[in-house]
Amino acid sequence: MPRFHVLPALLLLALCPAFWLAASALAEDVPPESEQLKDTRIEVDEQAHVIRFFIDGKEMAVLDALGLHVIGDIDYTGAMNDKGKPGDAP
Repeated sequence: MPRFHVLPALLLLALCPAFWLAASALAEDVPPESEQLKDTRIEVDEQAHVIRFFIDGKEMAVLDALGLHVIGDIDYTGAMNDKGKPGDAP
């Protein structure tokens, strides 16, 4: 009949929870994906009354009461019509 050694079994039972606790303590707290800031996103800034557009983590456009402000070029096809005087926004 094989001999059962109590000390190694107790040591194993004691170390398993210790390793599990150490691993969970060392794990990084990463927020859920819904809370992480995306590189490309749209943010509504209620305090400043603006909407900010981010591409690759950089603010590329802002929409406010005065209009759309774009950092960089605007490429378009077709026709653009500007009907009205500056400041005649509805």
